[in-house]
Amino acid sequence: MFNKISWIIVVVFMLSGSITWASGSLVVRNNLIDPSGKRSYVSQDMNLYLTPSEKLSLSHAATSVPKNDYLKIKPFASWAMDKNWSLIGGYSTDSTDSEFVHGGLSYFTSLGKSDTLYVSSCYYIGLGGQSDYLDSFLELKHDFRNGFALALEIAHDYWFESEDNWLLIGPVVHYKISEKVSIFSRIAAESDLKEVNSIDLRIGLKYSF
Repeated sequence: MFNKISWIIVVVFMLSGSITWASGSLVVRNNLIDPSGKRSYVSQDMNLYLTPSEKLSLSHAATSVPKNDYLKIKPFASWAMDKNWSLIGGYSTDSTDSEFVHGGLSYFTSLGKSDTLYVSSCYYIGLGGQSDYLDSFLELKHDFRNGFALALEIAHDYWFESEDNWLLIGPVVHYKISEKVSIFSRIAAESDLKEVNSIDLRIGLKYSF
């Protein structure tokens, strides 16, 4: 599995290197996760976004949990159908041999001069006996126009075979340091829709190019 992950990472970076003229962003996130009744742990995310054209976006997301020797990668792409709607499709694999392909839609719109709404929903199909699931995300963001912005993030996963639910909800504070660099922090609660399972603290940085 790690050989497969390594080859995918190499291919993605070769492709990104061949389109270095594209605009995009790099987002790095560090997460402190405190599960109920268990020891807390740290996970790290690194996401690369490239926009070689007005319609096409290429992305590569990687998540690692050093404590558990866990690594997950997810290359995907999106295609803008108009100024609001986009198609999303991609693949993911991790160090537990879980593999999925996914496809879905995203929607982005401005709600006045200072507010934006982003919604996405993707269907994940398990390739190795894993249960299919639906992954949905919503972000409602208000820009204070002084470098600060406040957002509300909601994420929900539903597994069709087990009928399990996972819900994350929490506020995010963004601060724009410069035209290219911004930082953000989020505190969120995770739940199975019956009780809160963990509290997450996230600190991140976004670099645009």
